[in-house]
Amino acid sequence: MIRLHHVGIPIPAGSEDQALAFYSQVPGFTHVPKPPDLHLDGGLWFLLADGRQIHLQIDIPLPEGSRTHPAFLADDLDDLANLLSTYEIPLEWDDNWLNTRRFKIRDPFGNILEFIDAKQTTHPLP
Repeated sequence: MIRLHHVGIPIPAGSEDQALAFYSQVPGFTHVPKPPDLHLDGGLWFLLADGRQIHLQIDIPLPEGSRTHPAFLADDLDDLANLLSTYEIPLEWDDNWLNTRRFKIRDPFGNILEFIDAKQTTHPLP
């Protein structure tokens, strides 16, 4: 069996403070310290409730128009949408994927983050 452990998302060098504010407040991910031997690489790590991780890595930003992105299951998609609206983050709703409610947002660096209604998806996590 192969399962996802983490996904890497590129951020520009020197943007850790802005990334920490966004990822810990907006989607509410839990910041966790990186192992000491990886501190020199910069970036940040976040832990999701199911134990999977997000690694924000200092890297060259994705090219304009890239569709590469992580997708997250949200237990209450409407609550999340309401929270994001308090931050004035534009939501791009799309119900055309397997008749499942979902939306995408962009982080401050242009990365796409997709949020899927966990109650409707036909592809639940194990």
